[in-house]
Amino acid sequence: MPSGSEYVDGRVGGRVQQRRLQLGMTVESFAAACGIAPKLVEMYERGEVRITPGRLIEFAKVLSAEISYFFDDLV
Repeated sequence: MPSGSEYVDGRVGGRVQQRRLQLGMTVESFAAACGIAPKLVEMYERGEVRITPGRLIEFAKVLSAEISYFFDDLV
């Protein structure tokens, strides 16, 4: 399995998107709940922008997920 930082960024972003969709949230509603622009959410979900630990904690709260959820398929 690839393990470079770009791969990890993409996988974590993909898990954010997966959870958001499981909850039926749009990009716009998720962005509003997080206080960020929808375009930034899209960039996070594609792994174009790295999600900082503080931001990931915020995302986890909004998405009602444990932090480990975002890394489950990486370990």
